[in-house]
Amino acid sequence: MDPQGGKAGLLSPSPRDRELRGREVARSPWGTWKIRLPVAAFSDALAAAAHRNLPLIVSVTRADIERWYRGSIHRVRHTESRLDISGDGFALHFKANHLGSVLLRNDGKAEEAGPAVELYDRAERLLARIHSLPEPETNARWREIMDLAATRAL
Repeated sequence: MDPQGGKAGLLSPSPRDRELRGREVARSPWGTWKIRLPVAAFSDALAAAAHRNLPLIVSVTRADIERWYRGSIHRVRHTESRLDISGDGFALHFKANHLGSVLLRNDGKAEEAGPAVELYDRAERLLARIHSLPEPETNARWREIMDLAATRAL
């Protein structure tokens, strides 16, 4: 499975998960699940959120710090060599050879914020986590975008 654009799929499928597809996966009441997204699918979904001016929470994690951004993403650019994400007051730049995987995850703990997208480096260390603000209207719009990304990934 190539995280840079190859076929995506469930990482921890249970028999119940195998029955689920697209919208049903993202709205599953059966607890924890995660789906590997190709970088291009993630980029497209995040660009859709930017186009809708959807306020999000972005946390950036390093060994000794964690920084948070709360607001709309304005620009998403994905090329063969880079993934760039920017908003007012922040910018993330990932080299393609450094980015390991992108996961769409529902851990069941923060339903009010909906599913989260997590970006990992090649050593599987968390680099960034993006999710909706815990507001019903924002969450519904975020889930709609992530439902489409999940549908395309399966």
